[in-house]
Amino acid sequence: MGAWTDAHPEGVCLNIILCLDISESMGYGEPVKIEQAKNVVAKILESAPSDSSFTLVTFDSEAEVRIKEGAMNSLKEELSRIRVRGLSCLSAGLKKALEEADDHSILAVISDGRANLSLNKMGGFEGSLSLEEELLNIAQKIGYEGRFYAIAVGEDSFTYTLQRLAEVFRGFFYLAEDFEGLYAPPTVYQNVRVAKDLTVYPAPLELPTAQPTWSKESQVLHVTVSSRKLYEEYVKYGRVFLVNPSNGREARTALLPLDTGVLEPYRRRRPKAAGRVELDKAVLMDSSYRSFLDIGRGEKINVRIVKPMVK
Repeated sequence: MGAWTDAHPEGVCLNIILCLDISESMGYGEPVKIEQAKNVVAKILESAPSDSSFTLVTFDSEAEVRIKEGAMNSLKEELSRIRVRGLSCLSAGLKKALEEADDHSILAVISDGRANLSLNKMGGFEGSLSLEEELLNIAQKIGYEGRFYAIAVGEDSFTYTLQRLAEVFRGFFYLAEDFEGLYAPPTVYQNVRVAKDLTVYPAPLELPTAQPTWSKESQVLHVTVSSRKLYEEYVKYGRVFLVNPSNGREARTALLPLDTGVLEPYRRRRPKAAGRVELDKAVLMDSSYRSFLDIGRGEKINVRIVKPMVK
């Protein structure tokens, strides 16, 4: 595919396909993830050629074509009616969107990447590597030569999955808050700080993500517990990634300082682990992150804080 500045072919009405995650996990975060996603859609509409048509594919446990090659106003009306619900079958959403696409289309997948249901509906959980494999297999088998965007929504997004999806289609990856439109280049980030070789401990029982169930794992924003120092840098710059140095897998995370009030029982119960967290020698991570990053308890993780480079 050509550079991001390429215009669509002259004389071809451009069909812009939006593959939008409306699963339950999109109802959490600050700002709420579904509102971030709608803001991404608004920027797509602002930058779309005037003769474009729009196809809206939404997905939770199922995928549905809600608008097919419709006008911008129809799309806006449909977006206003969207409510989050259910589990997340990202594979179903991608498959349905690809069925609507041709090589002159633009296809944008807008999601937190936290799939927890397989295409055959037989199971899955947030962080399952088999769900990522299923998604990428669909992308490789169906194929697509048009312009492709993968846009990660939320501070707990599984960015590695969406980055790999963009690579399969030779497309572009963005964080939702840094997306500026269809013909704006992807943001380049610079490291503010990389805390290396922090020991991975499980999330404390005081957090709801410490003991997730399949039906409730999407009903919360997932966080990583860190030192106060790392937390303050996160508050300043707002973009933090967990990186497994052994395999390169990464995921975005929000940080919660260990000295917050709700974690006082943990600090009393596990003083040695708490001390290591405060010294930037450890972090506390839930099972969805550990599964997704393919990292075990006691293994080492890097925490990377970044900021956008000045354009």
